[in-house]
Amino acid sequence: MDVQENSSSTPSDTNELPDGTKEVQLQNTGTIESYLRAKLVPSWKFVDGEANTAGLVLRPMPETITGTVVDLGDIRLHLAADWQTNWLYKDGYFYYKKPVPAGEMTTLLMESVSVAEGKEATLLNKLQLDVLSESIQTSDPQDTQPALQQAWGPLTLDSNGCISG
Repeated sequence: MDVQENSSSTPSDTNELPDGTKEVQLQNTGTIESYLRAKLVPSWKFVDGEANTAGLVLRPMPETITGTVVDLGDIRLHLAADWQTNWLYKDGYFYYKKPVPAGEMTTLLMESVSVAEGKEATLLNKLQLDVLSESIQTSDPQDTQPALQQAWGPLTLDSNGCISG
């Protein structure tokens, strides 16, 4: 599985967010349909062994998310407008609801990052936002997905094998 981040205007070898663009999708690079999940891990960059915070506030990801803006103190994560249609946020992870066929991608999870009102946009260059991802291959029977349940804990599946709230 690959994490697809940012547009072509942002180099893939840097974590800097010069314009706040931080588009996040997952791609199933395997040969079998799989369930995918992602965890967004915000932190301050370290320079010479110390966090480059300049006294900024960075809170951890919340337990629940409503709407499209995730308030992390001085930083805001902007999720895709329709993220809740295709993703479920539970226990700190974003679960893609439908199994993803081999070679296919999820819909967009996140669009951008911004700073709190009154803060300078250059503060984004002090932020590091890691996207951790995992996949579990689908298995039979479709309605219970024992491998998924064993690896990721109890998840509710609908009759089509999709993860539901």
